Amino acid sequence: MTKRIYKVELSGRYLQVVDYPGEKGTIIALHGLTGTHKNMLHYAQSLRGDYRFIACDLRGRGDSSGMDDVPSIFSHAEDIEELITVLGIKDPILLGHSMG
Repeated sequence: MTKRIYKVELSGRYLQVVDYPGEKGTIIALHGLTGTHKNMLHYAQSLRGDYRFIACDLRGRGDSSGMDDVPSIFSHAEDIEELITVLGIKDPILLGHSMG
């Protein structure tokens, strides 16, 4: 499975993204509060080649920017909304667990 790991800049902050190729559409996978993109590896492997599968480290986790002084689930939601726009993704499927 070929994957690309890169950072996406979002209005002065960035998210680390792991991007697996696929043909049927795009799934954006969001980990829980104490997780990272690695929590989504099973799903990426299961959907290998079928869907483009994007797993990212939310702010304050993994290799993404630090969280705001006052953490908020709304900040994470805004980051994902901006990520979708920056990457030019149309009609993504969102997959998450726990806080994701």
